[in-house]
Amino acid sequence: MAKTNPKIILENPTTEVSLGHARYGTPRPQIEIRVPKGAPFRRLNAALHTLAAEIELATPMGETWVVATDALSDTTGIVYLELADGEPEETKRGLALLQAVRPTPTPLTPAGESRQSRALGVSSEYRSRR
Repeated sequence: MAKTNPKIILENPTTEVSLGHARYGTPRPQIEIRVPKGAPFRRLNAALHTLAAEIELATPMGETWVVATDALSDTTGIVYLELADGEPEETKRGLALLQAVRPTPTPLTPAGESRQSRALGVSSEYRSRR
């Protein structure tokens, strides 16, 4: 069974931090993740869980929100915070945390490999076999 480096899972995703609303109108800070069309659903699912884990680890002690994920389609999903009280200050703290952990695209080198992949020693030949 081949191992996958978690850093590669989140390589070059399209992400957007926004303020959604839960079913009952409570504010819901969220990050939307879009993977390329044709990517396996498991890649999206792994990206959602990896990002959710990073958010959990970055959440300060004392915050009572819940980190949750939702796959909206084969290529799009969200990681969101279920706020405890939905007050403006809690909402601001949640949005700030999501901005801080949001994955940023890795610039591509002229050879078509990301700097991140080259630094990790992952060749484009390996990536194409995945």
